Amino acid sequence: MAARSQRPLPDDPSRGRQGADLSISLALLVLVFTIYLQVRHFPFIAYDDPEFLLNNPHLRHGLTPSSIAWALTTGYAANWFPLTWLSYMLGVDLYGLSPGWHHLTNVFLHALNTLLLFAVMRRATGARWLSAWVALLFAVHPLHVEAVAWVSQRRELLSGLFWLLSIWAYLAYVRRPRLAAYLLLVLAFACGLMSKPMIVTLPFALLLLDYWPLGRWGTVPLRRLILEKLPLLALSAAASVVTLLVQQHAGATSTLAEVPFGFRIENALLSYLAYLFQFFWPVRLAVVYPYATETPVWQAIGAASALVSITALAVFHRRQRPYLLVGWLWFAGILAPVIGLVQVGVQSRADRYMYIPLVGLSIVAVWGMAEIAGRLVRSRPAAAALAALACGACGVVAWSTTANWRDSVTLFRHAVATTTNNWPALTTLSQVLLTDHRTDEAMPYITEALRLRPNLAEARINYGAALSEQGNFDAAAAEYRRALELDPANPDAHEGLGVVLTQKGQFPEAFANLDAAEKSRPADADMHYNLGRLYGVSGRTDLAVAEFLETVELQPEDPAARFNLGTAYADEDRYEEAADQFRQALRLNPDYLSAHFNLGSALANLGRFDEAIAQFQEVLRLKPDSADATQAIQNCLRLQRNVAR
Repeated sequence: MAARSQRPLPDDPSRGRQGADLSISLALLVLVFTIYLQVRHFPFIAYDDPEFLLNNPHLRHGLTPSSIAWALTTGYAANWFPLTWLSYMLGVDLYGLSPGWHHLTNVFLHALNTLLLFAVMRRATGARWLSAWVALLFAVHPLHVEAVAWVSQRRELLSGLFWLLSIWAYLAYVRRPRLAAYLLLVLAFACGLMSKPMIVTLPFALLLLDYWPLGRWGTVPLRRLILEKLPLLALSAAASVVTLLVQQHAGATSTLAEVPFGFRIENALLSYLAYLFQFFWPVRLAVVYPYATETPVWQAIGAASALVSITALAVFHRRQRPYLLVGWLWFAGILAPVIGLVQVGVQSRADRYMYIPLVGLSIVAVWGMAEIAGRLVRSRPAAAALAALACGACGVVAWSTTANWRDSVTLFRHAVATTTNNWPALTTLSQVLLTDHRTDEAMPYITEALRLRPNLAEARINYGAALSEQGNFDAAAAEYRRALELDPANPDAHEGLGVVLTQKGQFPEAFANLDAAEKSRPADADMHYNLGRLYGVSGRTDLAVAEFLETVELQPEDPAARFNLGTAYADEDRYEEAADQFRQALRLNPDYLSAHFNLGSALANLGRFDEAIAQFQEVLRLKPDSADATQAIQNCLRLQRNVAR
């Protein structure tokens, strides 16, 4: 059935002014940066960011022939998205691992996507101001905060960029069918698939655009419309197979025994409604929504009935309001690959998955509002004011939601507060608090996570870490061993047990566990530190130095890493090298008490007593009651007198 063509809108491109488009684009840019510029002060998040960037050895040296080859062939982190890896490598070349610049890269990409969406909608529909409203919703909607504020979600932004470039190339091809335009479409789509394979639904979306606004259904044979998409469908099929194989090989996909298909269908139905509701009322957003395997049947039936009714309504109005059918199927169809029928990870849904599907709902909302306002002449100013108010509210909520990403504790506390039984958020929040040595704060979250998931290895690891921090090493070792029973290859459990056994003086078993952990995470600075500490306390100072050197290479701006390396050098009587590392630690943290003291000791051993005394005096300035510093000064003065004689 052919889509009814719409009469040309008053702001058809041939009649508009380029200045208006430029003004709209500038306004969109201002809005994006107003909301998101705050992220330049944010650190990395303790969820995926360590695995993707901080502890990924292949990113350490940026773009090199070997790292490029790795990006093209790897299934690291249960994913295949080589262009995303290459973008991280380029960032490392340009600005290292500075979180602010990696965050800003995401913001720039979102701003570019916003402008591209406006241009694509403008070119496809000829409706300047309606296209601007769609782009405005895209720019400021709170459901997009996760994709922009989370460095690990670069793939959403890159795939969105190439999705929009693909549509731009397709519009050029439709306007003037040429091989060059089609090859550009294929190239852009291939790049998008290599950024994130979720965009496998692009051929479906292009068929929707053929229906509306392009009006090709009925004017171009359906057979030709489908044949045009076959090369793209072949790319989609190949990317889908590669992705599924990579995820299965990494153990990221749940089996039907773990999550039965019936539960998956129920979750998919409820997730569609949840996404729809949060588009219109974007509150209680969280970084992770836990997967629930028990859902009341009536809820699933109600969700299915609602979705069928909306689809039927869209089909019924397909002639008079083709935008309704296209927008709805855009939303539903593009979400299909990540709706949970193939369950990957522990989440039931994720805000980031709405990055491109949200455009479909925006089209429905904007064109629907315009139609209502067009029928009631007097309502046009009111409709414009209402739309502006809604977008302004979205912007305020997006700004506030972005602020939740200012650190990991704030982010996961918010997730715990806005959801129920969120054991993934409880587990991560516990880990972050324990890393900050806030054991008392972490313990209630650890207890709740264990109540919800008593056989969760990560919860047992957190409990072991808390017990270790409290000095209860026997109980901590028992928890780590329990975690290894649940997950024998878990590097965190091996590392935690190795640290506890080091404390207990059980060095051979400690080394076996830390070595197993290090093989799983060779670029983890903490792992190398713990191995170095084990070597140091067991008298193998040469190996300790090697491990601490690796720690410094991985974290050159960490004063503790510099301090530990200096201490290892001092243990080998390499006082010049030790003094240099202590100075580096003090450059990074001028009030580092232990670094001042150890630098003084190294200088004293080198016979530079005046410099040593100056360091011990700094210790007394920071800690006036330090008996060790007072005694060290007296020793230096005595040795200085002996040398003078």
